[in-house]
Amino acid sequence: MNVGRESSRESSRDPDDPGGHPMLKRTGLIVGPLLKVVASPYPFSPQWYRLFSTAASVRRADHAYPRAETLASKNDGVALQTKQATASTDVALAYASLVLFILRGSDLEQLRARAQETPDLMRCLSEPTQARLLAEEVSLRCPHQTPLLLRLALLLDCPIKKNVYECTTHHLSMQKDWETVLSVFSIAKGQRQLTIRTLNWYTNALIHLRKYTLIHGVLAEYFSANIAPNRRTYQLLIAAYIRNRDLHRAHHTLQAMEASGIPADASSHAAISIPYHNFGSNPQIQNHTLSILDQLPPRVATSILNSLLKLRLEGNDIVGAKQLLSRYRKHQILPIIYAISGYLPANDMHSVDTGVDADAGTYARIINLLADQRRLSDAVELTMAMQSVAISSSPDVVAALIHAYFSTGNPDGAIGLTYIMCGGNHRELFQELSPNALNAQLPFEPKGMHPTIQVFNTLFRGILSTHGLDGVVPVLRIMDLEAIKPNMQTLTILVQHLVNIERTPPQALFRMIRRFSSGIKVGLPTLHPIFSAMIRHERFHLYGQGWDKTAVKFSQTRTEGSPPPIDDGRMTETATVDDFDPTAGILPSRKPPYHRGLRPILDDLSSLNVRSDAAMFALRLQRDASKQDFQGSQNIFDTLLRRGFQPNAYHYSAMMEGFTRAGDLESAKALLQNAHSAGVMPNVVMYTILIVGYARQADTERAIDVFKEMIEGGLTPDIGVIDAVVSSYFAAGLYRVARELLKRCLTSKPHRRVQVAQGVTKAVIQSLS
Repeated sequence: MNVGRESSRESSRDPDDPGGHPMLKRTGLIVGPLLKVVASPYPFSPQWYRLFSTAASVRRADHAYPRAETLASKNDGVALQTKQATASTDVALAYASLVLFILRGSDLEQLRARAQETPDLMRCLSEPTQARLLAEEVSLRCPHQTPLLLRLALLLDCPIKKNVYECTTHHLSMQKDWETVLSVFSIAKGQRQLTIRTLNWYTNALIHLRKYTLIHGVLAEYFSANIAPNRRTYQLLIAAYIRNRDLHRAHHTLQAMEASGIPADASSHAAISIPYHNFGSNPQIQNHTLSILDQLPPRVATSILNSLLKLRLEGNDIVGAKQLLSRYRKHQILPIIYAISGYLPANDMHSVDTGVDADAGTYARIINLLADQRRLSDAVELTMAMQSVAISSSPDVVAALIHAYFSTGNPDGAIGLTYIMCGGNHRELFQELSPNALNAQLPFEPKGMHPTIQVFNTLFRGILSTHGLDGVVPVLRIMDLEAIKPNMQTLTILVQHLVNIERTPPQALFRMIRRFSSGIKVGLPTLHPIFSAMIRHERFHLYGQGWDKTAVKFSQTRTEGSPPPIDDGRMTETATVDDFDPTAGILPSRKPPYHRGLRPILDDLSSLNVRSDAAMFALRLQRDASKQDFQGSQNIFDTLLRRGFQPNAYHYSAMMEGFTRAGDLESAKALLQNAHSAGVMPNVVMYTILIVGYARQADTERAIDVFKEMIEGGLTPDIGVIDAVVSSYFAAGLYRVARELLKRCLTSKPHRRVQVAQGVTKAVIQSLS
């Protein structure tokens, strides 16, 4: 493996040093080298470029500017090359002065006094074009200081034109610094310098921050500024409401757009279809979207088709996914067809090559499918085959490949890929994860690519599965050195591990969330595993667990293995209609610590007007089903449909579990058939629920029939379904058969459980012959 040298950024920065100005922690700028460079007679030396290129904003994955090495090689001694303009010497000197003032801890009044004594800065702020270039430079290099520069310019009575606010909000949005966008908008609004572009960037920031309460009144900001919303404005709002699962407001906004004289066109339908996956797979929406693909810009068409492909794959609809693949250009997806089917269609080799362009995102979705199927060699071959059809790889593809390495029990390959993407830096931290990974020979090396948050989240999930909590600190430190900030998905991955694997006590769990989520908006995905654990706890107190709970009903010699619980175990309550969102009417009980830990988070989500998502509806159905509240379950299911959701396997599974708990196996089986008729492919969990239901009745024959039906349907059994099958033998008193089937599971290692499950499946089938 060929890797680069340790970067000067890493060697000059001590990640354990708690000192320093807050700005230094955000940008990576070091006081000593900065003062030395500015004081030198050659302020535009390569060392100068390298210094400012270490800023965190420059190293972000979504930033389009060169890395430090590229900037350092441009020793022209005159200008900094930017994406849209070449900043003049005056701008560079003014920027240097401004940075020095901020590093000295100057407040606004002190900045004003020092700026008035600095000719370079005053000359730059006084000339509109130079002022715009300086504002752009600050928004790119020190984005959090952009509002400070604008306030300073206004305090000095310098002319700030509307295009300054437009450009800075654009650059800040490209860096996803949404909070700073809101600050810049507030200044522009106070100066009556709003434009349609600035307002649209402000709307976009509200959407990404999920401030739906403010979004509801955002059109009033346009009207008060005497600016008519344009098509882009309405499309942003429609997409935002769909992401928040609010079809009523989305429909109302679409009507308002048409009433303002802007008819819906193909781009409007694209704005609806891209986020519509929040409601599940809707055949009507998908068919209409497919019919307008040729009316959309190529990149938009590709993005939409990729989203539909992902939705089909997540629903285990391989047949539907293959149908969507036929909409791409054939020569671009031949490697995909071969990876899925094992052959190339001869009749299509010389056909007219029309359709939507495939891209790296298309391949990433298929590589993730191969990773789920634990086909590492096919995933690697497909990654390398992209080059043959002139499609360049991307960080999304690398993230999918990392997933493939972890899913096949090869963490060294995943760690090695990330190490290469980091340019061979942070060697000691990577060695903490795996000393052998740094020298691993990988068939595909992502040289020249920079890691993204998606890459690190995939690595983080895999490291937690192999290293446990010991791998958390090294991964987070590498992310910090690469200037990649954890996001909500990072927090969700950690919470899932703490709840499901570590069984972390609630006090410690919420303490961790408070510390980790500084600067991260906690959303519904983070709460899903917590509410799921609470419902499991309630179910345990209602029904207990273990095979003896079932076997004792059919045996005169067996007794329950554990005494009944002392308390009622109630951890959730049902909310009123007004409090239905954002948790589908599930509230933590008044018992600490869940109430004390969850209440502030729920209050924050409620203040943002966040609505319940599909997963929360599934959890509510689980809760009602476990309590055998069938009328309540039906009401929730009706609300789910009324809000426009398409029920998925999780919703049907929750309803099935309620029927099996009540012993109504016929209704549970009918639900399985209804799901299939509705286009929801039955999964292993749904079959497991049925098998467990028959096991509770010691009906081994029907349990095995369901098991065989699952195998014939092409599903691969997991440990859960094997446990359910064996428990049916145990409940029926066939202890010797149950013991033999379990031997392989009990002696297996965790990473071999899938292979063990397949082996036990063969043993089960052999025992029936």
